[in-house]
Amino acid sequence: MNRSSDPDTATPLTVETDIDVSVAGRPVDVDSTGDRLLVAFPTLETARIAARAGGPSRIRAAADTLATADLTAEIRVRDRTVLVVGAAARPGFLSRQLDLTPAEFRLGGALGVLGRELGALVDAVREPW
Repeated sequence: MNRSSDPDTATPLTVETDIDVSVAGRPVDVDSTGDRLLVAFPTLETARIAARAGGPSRIRAAADTLATADLTAEIRVRDRTVLVVGAAARPGFLSRQLDLTPAEFRLGGALGVLGRELGALVDAVREPW
């Protein structure tokens, strides 16, 4: 992370990372683009395990920390953004209904993930035993 120590010339906080972490033994990629963290889960099941371990209270805590630092995290599943947390998040009706505020739930991303999960299931069934 970079931040100038002089408040008069302070630059925005940036994150420089490209790390691999795992959830229940499954890989989760974490990359950054300066002010945006990209957390990429390979499957819906991996994201579900992580979500159950954290829950809404951890999402709110992360959102507060990220917003204070003027950073944003995109939570992606199968290359589709399903949740935005932090400075750029714009929570709406679904975020409130799902108790995810102040995070932004992206319905289009979630539907895209379901389609890709279904496609992966069909591919797995078609493969010979």
